[in-house]
Amino acid sequence: MPEANVIYVSAGATAPLAKWLNALKRGGRLAFPLTPGEGLGGMLLITRFESAETFAARFISPAAFISCIGARDARTAERLTEVFRDADTSQVRSLQLGLNTDDTCWFAGDGWWLSTKAVESRA
Repeated sequence: MPEANVIYVSAGATAPLAKWLNALKRGGRLAFPLTPGEGLGGMLLITRFESAETFAARFISPAAFISCIGARDARTAERLTEVFRDADTSQVRSLQLGLNTDDTCWFAGDGWWLSTKAVESRA
């Protein structure tokens, strides 16, 4: 995938795909609907800064979309159903890549997690 300043995904995914994140230029933004198995999910806006493992992230609106083929995992969708029902999306501040979560973890997927900790916005 070529480098991009903006990527907009218009189908529901249960995780940010690595090819989307890797295609972002420094300062680039990715908007995609992070959707659970049931109910509303959220449109997640991710901005790439200097690090290849940490991105600024925030939910910009509730979202319900058709499923994105190749970007859904049934187990993750079930777990997202619970977190979207019980947790406050306004607390999400960053997307972290890797398996090592900390006490700021809002939701952990396979090799990625959303954190309530903000990152420096240096594009």
